[in-house]
Amino acid sequence: MRAHLDRIATINPLINALVQVLPTEIALEQARAADAVFRRNPASCGKLHGVPVSIKDGRKVKGFTCSLGNRSPLNSVATEDATIVARLRSAGAIVVGISNIPDFSMSYDTDNLLYGRTNNPYDVRRSPGGSTLTLAQTEVFSETEGKEQLIALLTATLMAVEGREGIAD
Repeated sequence: MRAHLDRIATINPLINALVQVLPTEIALEQARAADAVFRRNPASCGKLHGVPVSIKDGRKVKGFTCSLGNRSPLNSVATEDATIVARLRSAGAIVVGISNIPDFSMSYDTDNLLYGRTNNPYDVRRSPGGSTLTLAQTEVFSETEGKEQLIALLTATLMAVEGREGIAD
């Protein structure tokens, strides 16, 4: 966990990928608790036991602000987890931060007035683009839900990319 947090502290100021980060001591406490569970009973650990994950700003994560990348007086700290977050946590994942998204997730570029632009880690002059579904999330969905989500993701991605000029730039 320490290596992940150190890397976030080093790289995130350059790329602005995570807009909220779990405080170091809380993240380390959760990692120590995960280690203790593993030592006691490894068979009880989920597929993502102790794996640090980030959640896009469009999902509620207890203790973090959910803003959809938008400045709004309605933004508030979530008092409960969204279903996918609860599933990730029950599989053992440790939520270390909230990742940036376009305003209301309505663009192929991750930029908004609240948190600013996310930069490509390989070339900060470029956009990293975006994605809707992670491999970890597909592992937590049931087989049917995962397939439906993947089909929706691919359809949305193709629709967004088809009309875009200069995609190879």
